[in-house]
Amino acid sequence: MKTLALLLALIVMSACTSTTEPAQQTTPSDYLLLGTATEGATNVELYAKRQLVVGYNELYIKVIDASTKQVVTNAHVDVDCAMDMDSLHHRAPVEQCGCHEPTVDNMWKVGTVLHMQGSKEAWTVRLNVHNHVRDEEISVSIPVSVAPSSNVATFTSGTHEFIVCFVPPPQPVIGMNAVNFIVYSTSDHTVYTSRDDMSISIAPHMPSMGHGSPGNVQPVSTGVGHYSASVNLIMKGAWVIGTTVTKADEPLGSADFPIAL
Repeated sequence: MKTLALLLALIVMSACTSTTEPAQQTTPSDYLLLGTATEGATNVELYAKRQLVVGYNELYIKVIDASTKQVVTNAHVDVDCAMDMDSLHHRAPVEQCGCHEPTVDNMWKVGTVLHMQGSKEAWTVRLNVHNHVRDEEISVSIPVSVAPSSNVATFTSGTHEFIVCFVPPPQPVIGMNAVNFIVYSTSDHTVYTSRDDMSISIAPHMPSMGHGSPGNVQPVSTGVGHYSASVNLIMKGAWVIGTTVTKADEPLGSADFPIAL
């Protein structure tokens, strides 16, 4: 009986230990590691789901204890994306997470609109991390490359530049496809303001065939500079989403954003 009781106690202790262990340093294989940096007792890893391109990108940040190699799940992460190339010095707008716990796969997720291509000598992602477990604050930089795309258009009105970012469907299909637009304005390329006061109209067309498509849903604001819409791609081929942007009855300009189906 004593032996049985001892075995039961050991099982309970083992179960309790396994449920209270910190998360291990594992990352799903569908993430692309962009770079790592270490300062003090904190290691930071930067991931994305794909190569960074001009346009909207999602970044994933993992914080790891440099000594124990355990994933830190109690921290605050602030992200700053900056470009420094020749005479160009500017930042990119970032949608901060603003939470103290990871949002997906033990990582903090943020969004950014990188509106110009550049090599690793140009773009840098600065990560400011407050590791609450060790009460340590660090600031590290990870250089990244940004590939070209046609998903960003810029317009000027007075002293402000308006950045319009087209977010295409990840895997377009024949029929209705959800698309998004993100709009920011800036006067100094350092501070950005999300704009919910814009009017955006779309007209998808297929240049090679000389026709458009019916039943498209025009963009509507969903907040924080985001606009949702739907485009009807009625056949395979190269499509262009003709887009016109207006601010308070002032036409800012038009742009064509491509979608390959």
